[in-house]
Amino acid sequence: MTVRISKIYIRPNLTTLWHYEVLDSDEYFEQFITVHLVNCISNEKREIDSLRMEFIVEWTSEEACQAYWNDPILKKYWLLRDVYNEAVGIIPQDTVIEHIPWPWD
Repeated sequence: MTVRISKIYIRPNLTTLWHYEVLDSDEYFEQFITVHLVNCISNEKREIDSLRMEFIVEWTSEEACQAYWNDPILKKYWLLRDVYNEAVGIIPQDTVIEHIPWPWD
């Protein structure tokens, strides 16, 4: 089974920078790439237009998804992201979680 999670953020105007343009994200992205992207994620994409950003990530299993959500390095960055977003008026939409069975399930 694949687990797909999507999250949308809406910024108030074009002059408001996205969190990854402002925050120090080196540690986050190193952990994301070296631990989760290479071992657990089957698909990852980011779609950005003028005021909207959507992340879509698909994990290879429920366990891989939980490892991602429970990673302390990622959690630390998400807290900083959330504080930044609130301060500048970026509004997160509801997170959508889908469990997609593999064709042979």
